[in-house]
Amino acid sequence: MIKEEFDIVVLGAGRIGTTLGIGLSKRYRVALLGVANPFNKNGEIIFEQKTKEKVFLNQNLKFFSEAKHKKIALADGGLIVLATKTIDLSKVTERYILPLLFDRHSFLILCVQNGVTPELIVEETLRKNKINPDDCLVAGIILGKAEFKKVRNERVLSSKFDRIILGAWNNFEKRIHLMRGTARILQDITLISIAGDKTEYLQARFEKAIMNQANSLSAIFGAKIGEILENPQLNEWLWNKINEAILVANKNGANLSGKKVKAATLKVYEELVYDHYTSMAQDIFSTLETPRQPATTEIDQLDLAFWKLGTSKGYAPPLNKFFGKYIKEFCFSLNNLRKTKIKDASHFGKELIDLNRKSVGLEPLFGQPELTTQPSTLGGLADLKQNLEKLQRQFKIHKKRTGF
Repeated sequence: MIKEEFDIVVLGAGRIGTTLGIGLSKRYRVALLGVANPFNKNGEIIFEQKTKEKVFLNQNLKFFSEAKHKKIALADGGLIVLATKTIDLSKVTERYILPLLFDRHSFLILCVQNGVTPELIVEETLRKNKINPDDCLVAGIILGKAEFKKVRNERVLSSKFDRIILGAWNNFEKRIHLMRGTARILQDITLISIAGDKTEYLQARFEKAIMNQANSLSAIFGAKIGEILENPQLNEWLWNKINEAILVANKNGANLSGKKVKAATLKVYEELVYDHYTSMAQDIFSTLETPRQPATTEIDQLDLAFWKLGTSKGYAPPLNKFFGKYIKEFCFSLNNLRKTKIKDASHFGKELIDLNRKSVGLEPLFGQPELTTQPSTLGGLADLKQNLEKLQRQFKIHKKRTGF
């Protein structure tokens, strides 16, 4: 098979991956690998940063479906950017990254996956395959936002990256030269900074993940950030989730100031994303609009990661566990229904979101206030309010014991 060689391969053609691919293609040859092509049938997309422009697929920027990944080769000294939302990062590493590394003498891998510990999964998989992560792996934390939206019936990718912070969870000092090399490649994208040390990196990693505590609530209730802040029940759950996450972060060496983190989070919510749905809600909406697309979220690296990290330190955060498992069950149900009757998946998702909104006093989003489609679930999705009321009683008791 004849392969085409690229300087950079971006795994994941969603909002983040496509934004990075477009930016990097101004100087390098970039392959964008994903499930669905973000460009239209004419090979173009409207890209909005400071101004709007039409971006076309060209010799420096090509899209490949996942089924055609074997046609891509990585240039020696090239960069792989991991920006996929796929849950199983170990499988992604083995299926897509390792073949690109065959017979390469030098390469870089940048993990910009959202969440708490995505790089550790990649690192473990590399070690199992006798590749030293200290020679190639760097993590990046993207501060900013990106979303697909419709403007006059045209699909627009609107992106604003404020900064990318580079670092590493393990062996930070050994990887500084990798961070510097990665920073040079990314310099045309946005402001690039390297964390001063591991603690500073962990703080940035956890702070970003804590700001994403609204994600699961936004997805389950189909709510914009502003709705979550204004709704008494959702607001209470949000800040209790954030308190849990701060406690978990500090048990894992982040040394965060809870007061400062909450103030910074509120500022972002109010000034930058108040009228926006979170990325996780957008992922769910995308599946409801196009049921052939599987429901995939980053919940394993957000709520469920906080739950697992906390549990490993003797504290199991109850709300992060509950909402994390709820999202998993929601996606499980959507994807099971997709296998039998695609329309049922869309109906079920819309009905469930409207039922959840009704339970906290919000108006229906889709006009579907009753759950009529029977989901193929792990059980109990429709009992959200009853389960959460019970959980809240338990949480208030826990709050008195822990003092936060």
